[in-house]
Order: sequence, then structure tokens, then C-alpha cells
Amino acid sequence: MDTWFRKGACTILILSAVGFIHIIYTGDENFIEDNFNFSRVSSHLSESDQPTLSLPPATITKTKWIVVTSISYPTEQIEKLASIPGWQLLVVADKKTPSNWSHPNAIFLSIFLQSTLGYSTVNLLPWNSYTRKVIGYLYAIQHGAQVIYDTDDDNAPDDVAQFALNFPFKTKNNTIRGLIMTPDKDSSSLVKNPYAHFGQGTIWPRGYPLEEIGRPYNNTYRLCPTLPTPLIQQGLVNGDPDVDAIFRLTRKKMYQPLNVFFDEAAPPVIYPAKLMAPFNSQNTVFLYDAFWALFLPTTVAFRVTDIWRGYWAQPLLWKVGGSLGFYSAHTLQIRNAHNYLKDFVEEDQLYKESGNLVQLLTEWKCLHDNLYGCMIQLSLLMADNGFWSRDEVNLVSAWIEDLKFIGYQEPGILEEYKVSPCFDYQNTETVAIFAGLEEKQGRTENQGRTENKKANPRYHLRNFCNFSTLSDSSSQSGTNSNSKLVVFPTTLLVVTFNHPIYSNIWLLDILYRPHFPNIMYCGEVPDPNIIQNLTSSEDFINANVTKFTLIHASVLEGRFAYECAIKAIEMSYYQVEDYIILSDDVLLNFWKTSKFDKEEMWTFNYFTHLNTNLPTNATPTLQKWGWWRGKFGKNATIKALERIYSSDNEEVIKFRKDRENFGYDFTHAVKGMSDIFRFPSSKQEVFYQVATIMRQSDVFLEIAVPLLVSGLSSSEKIVNLTGVYVQDRRGDILRYFDENQSIVHPVKLGQVIKNQKLIRSYCDKYVTKVLNMST
Repeated sequence: MDTWFRKGACTILILSAVGFIHIIYTGDENFIEDNFNFSRVSSHLSESDQPTLSLPPATITKTKWIVVTSISYPTEQIEKLASIPGWQLLVVADKKTPSNWSHPNAIFLSIFLQSTLGYSTVNLLPWNSYTRKVIGYLYAIQHGAQVIYDTDDDNAPDDVAQFALNFPFKTKNNTIRGLIMTPDKDSSSLVKNPYAHFGQGTIWPRGYPLEEIGRPYNNTYRLCPTLPTPLIQQGLVNGDPDVDAIFRLTRKKMYQPLNVFFDEAAPPVIYPAKLMAPFNSQNTVFLYDAFWALFLPTTVAFRVTDIWRGYWAQPLLWKVGGSLGFYSAHTLQIRNAHNYLKDFVEEDQLYKESGNLVQLLTEWKCLHDNLYGCMIQLSLLMADNGFWSRDEVNLVSAWIEDLKFIGYQEPGILEEYKVSPCFDYQNTETVAIFAGLEEKQGRTENQGRTENKKANPRYHLRNFCNFSTLSDSSSQSGTNSNSKLVVFPTTLLVVTFNHPIYSNIWLLDILYRPHFPNIMYCGEVPDPNIIQNLTSSEDFINANVTKFTLIHASVLEGRFAYECAIKAIEMSYYQVEDYIILSDDVLLNFWKTSKFDKEEMWTFNYFTHLNTNLPTNATPTLQKWGWWRGKFGKNATIKALERIYSSDNEEVIKFRKDRENFGYDFTHAVKGMSDIFRFPSSKQEVFYQVATIMRQSDVFLEIAVPLLVSGLSSSEKIVNLTGVYVQDRRGDILRYFDENQSIVHPVKLGQVIKNQKLIRSYCDKYVTKVLNMST
């Protein structure tokens, strides 16, 4: 009885699929009737051999699934995947898979079990094919998956315990902050290389149009405070990443594996509508509303199938308001043995047709008001243009019917893709120029590496100080091979500029870069071409500072420099543990800070209490408001406090409760010098929400930062940075330098660079300490 019912149901589903295609696609009425092979839908088992439908095991409660196919016994990577907390591993068998394959933490879909599931796609999928994974996707969806991690049996995360941090599987309000890739201006390019974003501009992913490889990479982005969480999230992989056979045959040495590493701290990048990139099935997360995009075509070569799927999915993704995101590499790929010449032959279609496919897809418009109709229409369009066989339409139809059969909820489509204001090219408020780190770029080790002193910032710092001509240059140049640099790899150093004069960035970069791998310069950016103009100047060329990150913030001559801290959080650098915000004219003895409490706020020395209920000239109980009165001072502070104490945001509520516990009430304000401050990432969400209120209220820097600190750390726990704020700025300001203090302010590098006497003082008193620094 069960067998008869299942066969009948299957027949009804197939007839429905045929009718569905016939209705929505009228360009070729005879195609479905002539080409749909009904016999392929029946099971390969005889009627008496067919078991009952496999029901979900009662123990399956997980909503996050990993789907792989394998023809080997459990690999080391499978062992790691099976041990990821909170995830269910599913392995799909093929004919070459050992029949006794098993793992205690995995569900194994044997060939026999696959035939029992009642899916229309099962017998449309060829044997000995990667596309058998489609069965696993359906099984995971049917058994409650909300997130599917698509990967391979030779791929595993570096740290399974930290895997949940690699992707935004679930986010508050289903939104994120971050960078949006922008198309090159004055360019017809519709595709951009994601590897360049992560510091590897000379490497390209499999499926990237060959004609685009030589195009210069424009690293200008839009920075958005609120974006929908990407429905498809591609993680890069270190080691042997997904590159094509041309790259391997021409850039890889024989008998040695690729050993490529990307910038691990780089923020993710989101691709908007009309801008594409190839993505694969090796380290990719699909959220529920993108499960329809897991379909894999069967009539193209193995090396093409997941790439063609990725391109096919992107214009459909735009229809449901979704996006594609790329994330930094925290997975090591140890690739199974490949015959690169065979791969080259299999990738032939990628080399010849990727560019044309991108053009076709970006120009395509759906004629239907539902996603499934658009999927069929686009599949037929690709078939008609020779990108795959018309048999794929049969498979897409069966895939859609299987999605309906297992209860998948079809996402609704948007009448028009809602474009973020970040895409307004006249809006400089969102401009961001990001440069992935080449220090971490993950050179190909097998190409060899020679120590190039001119690539070393410390070489250029010594050269600037002309230490090589000094009698004691060996000690001053910091060349002791036994010394170990003081490095802050998880700190984001944010250098702010009151005015858009960035000509001294080259000196700041060679000074800080060896110790702070992640540096963000921030100020007003009137022209996105500013970096190109700077890096072509003599000083930048001589210092080998060819690219850096510069973010626009409306600092208004420094009054609102703390907006740079807001922008730093919005950048979403990966696993940053703390943020140091300092003005470009602060001289920082950063090596003195390594033992400070990293869980508390750091500020400069003293704050003064203010009361918003008292007149601006009240004395002597409270310090005068002085020049902090007016619209950016007292008036703005009152406005901000009213918003803070009426907000229902949970982070703001926490802030005001903590502030009250620290002894401050609604009327209390604080002021103090704020050219440098630091906060840990554990406090960043509270900082972000309250700082945003401050900025929207136009609160002056020297009130906003102390007020923020007053609700983030108690006065007993605040780390006071000692140093000198110089009032008499005549003569050599370095005379105030004390290596046992934290800071000197202000040290105007523009003045230093133009004066040989000041250069000598700067180098002898400060740079020598930097160069000789060791732990």
C-alpha cells in the first residue's frame, strides 16, 4: 500500500511539474513533452524491494547542518566537521563510497537509503557525481535545517570551537554592519575579484572571467550601519584555495602544495545587486531563504557545476532581497590529489563562457511574480544560450517539486530591489577605502621567499632617521636578531585626522604597522581618489606605503572625531579584541600599554564633572562649562542625555544602569581631553549605541568620550593614560617626551618632517625606543 501511494504521489508531482513549466514558459511548448524522461523518476528498485519512507530520527533536533559527499572512509577533515558543537553532519554516499562507511556523529545516506526518500530528483542525478549532494540538501531541509554549511571532505575549520564566529549564522534583527562592494566607476565590469579584498590581488577564484584578471582593483567601498544579513556566505580558505587550473599550472611549483593565506582580520564584503563574483561549494553557508539556491546542475563538468550554480543563483537572490557575502579564511584546505591538466580540460567552459554568462545574468529580467517561476525562466534562458543542457530544466522542476514536498517555504520576491542609500555615489558619508593586508596576504610559499628589506617598514623608519650614518647605528636601528617585537595583532588602531590632510600617513604607517597589523585611518574624505594621489607621491613611494585603509567620518575639524570609533565598529573586522582611537598628533608609547587592564576603558588622565542643571558659569562647586557651552556643548549634552534616559534599546538601558551604579545621574556630564581612548570589544555594542546617540545629538568630542566612559567603566577601574598635554607649543615639543609616560600631545608630524632639528629630536628620543622595543 505504501509503495503504491508513493508511486502515485510521485506521478502527481511530476505531472504538476510539467504543467507548471508549461504554464510559465511559453517560448517552447513542445520542449517539456518531448524531453522530460518520465522513466527516470521511477525508482531503480523493484516494487518488492522498495522500503518505506525514512522518517526523521527522533534524536535529530539540530537546525544547523553540514552536507558533504565522500567516496573515502572518514578523513581527518570529516572528523573535525563531525565535532563542531551544535551542528549535524550529513554524508551522502555514491557508488564508490565504502558500503560500511560510518561515523558516530554523522548521518550517512547510503545508496539504499537514498532510494527510500521519495524525492523526484534522486534518479535524475547521475552516479559517481558530486551532484548527489542535492539529496543531502533535501534531507537536511526536511529534517529541520535552518542553516546549511556546504563543504567537502577535504576541508575543515581551523578551530571547531570558534566555528560559530566565522559566519553570521544568526544576527540581531537579521542585520549586519559592513562594507558593500562597489562597481568600478567608468567601467563596464560586472564582476569583481573577492580575493583582492582579502589581500591577494594577484590570485583569482575558479570561475572568474579570464578577461577580467588584469583589471586594476578599485578598493573603494560603501560602509553601511545596517544591512540585511547575506543569505549566502562564502568563506575563503587558506592553504590550497579554490583557484583554477591555469593558476595552478602556471603559478605552483611541482611537487609542492599551494600554501596561500588571506588577511584573516579583514572585514567581510557584501556584493550588491548587479555586481557578481563566483562562489563555490567548499566553505559556504546558506541561510533558510537561500536553500532553493542549493541546486547543482548535472549537464556541465564537475569543475563547473558549483560555479554555474553560484552565478545562476545571484540574480535570483537579488529578486528576494538577498545578497552574497565573502568572509575571511578560517579554514585550511588540504586538497585531495588532482590532475591539473584534467582539471584544465574540465574547466574549459569556465574559461570561455564565464564573462558572457555574467553579462547575460546581469541583464536578465524575470517576468514572473514568484521565485519558482523565475528559477524556471532563468534555467531555460541559460539552456537556450548554451550554458547548460535543457535537461537542467527537468532537474530544476523536480528540485522545486521536492522543495514543496518536504515543506520548504518559498521566499517572496520584491517588486523592485531596494537599494541601500550606501549606493548613492554622491553620498560621501559612506565612502570607505579598504586595503587587505599584504603582510598576511598568504604568499605562495612554494614560490620561495627572499627577505626584501625595502618591504620592511622598520627599514624605512631607520632610513627616515638616517640611522645608518650614525656611529651607534647598530643599536639605534633595532637590528638585534634576538629581540621580539611588541605586536598587538587583535587591536584595531584607529588614527583620526581633524582635517583632510593625509600627507603624513606614510610616516605613521612605517612607525605603527610592524606593531599594529590592523590600522584604520579616519577623517573627512572629500575625494575617493585621494589614496591614489597620495601613494603616487615621492614620500609614499620611498616608504613603500602603496595602500592603506581610509574611512570617511564627518569629524568637523575634530569636534566629532569619535565618529571614527563608530565607523571602526561598523567595519566589522574579524575577531578584533580592542580598539585604540588616537589623533594623528598623539605620540604614543604603545609598548607601555601591554600590561594595562584590557577589559576596561582607557582614557587620558583626568575628567571634570559638569551638571546640566547649573548655569554655564556656575562655580566653585563644579567647573565652568567654559567654551563647551553652546550647541555642541551643554545644549547637545542635554539632548543626548534625554535620548539616553528615554531609550528602550537594551544596550542603552545597560549603559544607563551601569552609569547609575557608578554614581552618575541624569544631570551629570563629564568633560576631559579625549585625543586618545581605548575600549574592548566586549563593550563595543554598548559603546556603539550610546556613541551613535551622542553623534546624532552633535555632542562635542571632549564631552562625548568622557560621558561614554562614565557608563562603561567605574572610576576605580578606568585605566588612566599618563602623559603630557602641552600648552606651550613653541620650540621642540619632544623636550616633554618621557619614555615612562604613555603619551605626548600634540606632536605635529608636518612640522617635524620639515625641520631637520625636530627630525633629529623625534628620531633620537622616540624612534630609537620604537626600533629597539622587545618584549
